[in-house]
Amino acid sequence: MTNTTEPKVLRKRDHVFVKHLDELVAGLLCDPRLSSAMLATHFCVCQRQFARQVKRVLGMNTTQYIQRKRVERARRLLADTE
Repeated sequence: MTNTTEPKVLRKRDHVFVKHLDELVAGLLCDPRLSSAMLATHFCVCQRQFARQVKRVLGMNTTQYIQRKRVERARRLLADTE
């Protein structure tokens, strides 16, 4: 049995989930209360279910995703000020 890693193929509803998540997080990045619990509440699911969905679709946990989005935003802001 070989261990091959194939690119993950997302379903249409996964694309919708990611788009909605990206939009929501973009609007809340400056909020220090932004957390997995806050996002799960917005999606009307328990925190554990939300965490599993994010991990399955994005391949990282919610905290990593939020951190990545904050770093991306900081890079854009720094690039705009140069």
